[in-house]
This record gives sequence, C-alpha cells and structure tokens, in this order.
Amino acid sequence: MGYDVVSCPFAAPLRLVAVDAAPGRTALALPVTPAVEGMPGTVHGTAIATLVDTVCWLAVSNVVDPGGDAVYTKDIHLRYLARVPMTVDRIVAEADLLTRAGRTAVAQAVVTDDTGTVYAHATAAFTRPRPTS
Repeated sequence: MGYDVVSCPFAAPLRLVAVDAAPGRTALALPVTPAVEGMPGTVHGTAIATLVDTVCWLAVSNVVDPGGDAVYTKDIHLRYLARVPMTVDRIVAEADLLTRAGRTAVAQAVVTDDTGTVYAHATAAFTRPRPTS
C-alpha cells in the first residue's frame, strides 16, 4: 500500500493497529484509551467513525488503487447500535469490498469488541478522481 494510514497525522492519535489485510478485506483495531473518551465512560462516536472510514478505505483501496492513495470517501452510512464502554480493551472494525463499478467502490464494515458484541455497522462508497490530461 502506498499510504501508511496507521501513521497518518489525523488518525495517528487513535493508535490504530492493523489486524488483517487481504485484497478486498481489512481489519483495524482501536485501543480504548482515555484519548478516545467522549461522554464519561463511553468511546466518542467520531473515533468510531474514523475507524470505520479508515478500514473501509483500506478494503477498497487495496483492490481499486493498489500502491496508490487516490481513493476518496464519497458517502458513508454509519449506524451506532450500542455505546462502546471504556471498559473494553479495544474495538475492531472489519471491512469487506462489496462491489466495484467504474470509479466507485462500496465496502461494508462491522465494529465489535473481543467478545463479539456488535457496536456499529456501516456502508461506505469511495471514488477515484477522473484522470486529468
């Protein structure tokens, strides 16, 4: 992959950890630390949203644009199903490429903890820019 998302300046404070990566499938873990706390005792929703956007982007980009970084989020639908308590060690987002057509690709993701509790799921569409000549 041409872009090291784990050390990207925006995502770096989250300390995302690569768990699994294969063409069209990626998993990232988010350690639950005080840095991601929102409401007392709860992981902030934007930390979860960043995790989901990032893991979906990786699942798509390693197929659509291997070795590059020219894939951008076009649309994302994130459904929070339960609050993530600060008592879990980490949450893991697993994403799979669903479909690809032209310059657009769609991935789906699920966010769980190590016990299998589901906290959120999402679909996200990504696009490659039109070539310039």
